Amino acid sequence: MTVLHLRLFSLTLIFSLLSLASVVAYHYIGVYVDKEGMLVETFWLIPSAWFCLAIALGSGVSLFIKKVNATTKA
Repeated sequence: MTVLHLRLFSLTLIFSLLSLASVVAYHYIGVYVDKEGMLVETFWLIPSAWFCLAIALGSGVSLFIKKVNATTKA
């Protein structure tokens, strides 16, 4: 594997774990209604999880395409 493949794999792994951590944190922290009737939630974790997942999928697809191209040329 080349250095580029290792970088893309680590990027995929890191952002997959960040996405999973965001989802777990959102469910762990939870949503509740305070004394004044206001809904309190950590909404920023939802788009953060989707953003990290999109980056992970993009780098994973890029890695897969590079690997397929390398095997077809050989």
